Parts: sequence; C-alpha cells; structure tokens
Amino acid sequence: MHNLIRKQPRDFIWLDEFQTADKDWPKHYPGNQVWVNIHEYKATLAGDASYLRLLISGDHNCNLVWQTTPDAPHDLQRITRQLSTPISFIALQALGFKYFDCDDY
Repeated sequence: MHNLIRKQPRDFIWLDEFQTADKDWPKHYPGNQVWVNIHEYKATLAGDASYLRLLISGDHNCNLVWQTTPDAPHDLQRITRQLSTPISFIALQALGFKYFDCDDY
C-alpha cells in the first residue's frame, strides 16, 4: 500500500499486483498467481455508498472479497497482517472473505 494510484477523484487503488496462490485455489492465473487489489471508493454521488475493498481474484469467475467502510482502515490492516503467501483460498474464507461476482472490478 505504498503507492497510491488515483483512478478518478473518488477512487483510490492502494494495492494492485499479482501474488503467489496456494494450491487450494479452484482457478488461478498463469504461474499460479492471484490478483490482489485494494480499492477505496469515497462516495460523492447521490445513492452511492463508500467502501474499502480487498479483492483477491484467481480468475474472472473466481473472486473472493472482504469489504468495510473507509473509516475503518484498522480493520483492513488487521486482515492484511493475517495474509501470508502463498495466498490460501480456504484461509481467506476463514477470515470472512465472500465470493464476489461483478463485471465492474
């Protein structure tokens, strides 16, 4: 989370990289990799909701997500401290990650 990438005035990418996947992933990217993305969205439009999301993807249809509000970065820090490589699908589910199905990521 060292480099901040600004996508739009209200979107921030804190982490966007591939990391090694454990063998328990149903699908993964070439080289036994998963995509790790930490995305913060600060709602400024009516009807939008702010979020801080940690998405870990093994494939377009194999995504796990953990999400909180932007005012709870300590929760994100707690979760990221519990991640180890290779990243385990089963361990993520035990930490509270849920399946994520969205064409927008």
